[in-house]
Amino acid sequence: MKRKIVLLFAFLPIFCFAQKIDKCYTDDFTGKKTVITTWESILPSLTSVVQFRFRYEGDKAYFELVYRNGIDDSVDKGNAIEFKTKDSINQLSNDKYTIIISSQKPIEILRYCGDMDFFTDSKIEKIRIHFNNGYDGFDLKPNKALLIAKSYKIFTDTIKK
Repeated sequence: MKRKIVLLFAFLPIFCFAQKIDKCYTDDFTGKKTVITTWESILPSLTSVVQFRFRYEGDKAYFELVYRNGIDDSVDKGNAIEFKTKDSINQLSNDKYTIIISSQKPIEILRYCGDMDFFTDSKIEKIRIHFNNGYDGFDLKPNKALLIAKSYKIFTDTIKK
């Protein structure tokens, strides 16, 4: 019995970091596939909230981000989010103008698009989000980088089905 409990706790982190497909359907109006993953936290703390998900809609893939850090700012269409890996720096562009108000509910979603193939087999070390009044960045723990990579694989596999 003790061994079963020990094994359960040993594998618990694997189950906790499993991202899933939240929605997968064919749009009634366009006839195109829509795939949306669940929200996952990549920077949990008492003062900041950073969550991400992937969305495929109308033949376009998006990396969506919820960012709360107690600041009020805006992000112009075309502003970048940067992902630093050991070998490179990759950018995605914001798809729409977004105002971020720290006390706002519901939270505004930053929606980035571009070539996301770097998510496949690279480990992201740092993320930098560009706002109209500067930028904010943070280091990414290895388990969170792995979560993004696994999420992207599940996402792309579902799109191909």
